Amino acid sequence: MTLGLGLPKIGAGRGEGRRFAGQRLLADIGIPPAAYQRLGIEVGNVFRHASIVSLP
Repeated sequence: MTLGLGLPKIGAGRGEGRRFAGQRLLADIGIPPAAYQRLGIEVGNVFRHASIVSLP
């Protein structure tokens, strides 16, 4: 199992990393949307239903 905090771990979803990552989860750690916007990162509202979500 792999837990990403705030954003998914890129390496856990690509190449050999995907094989070793197991179930991938993403947790909301309270980063404000404005922080992502300042960095030019579009994240949408992935945590609208839960503070921990499963990634495909």
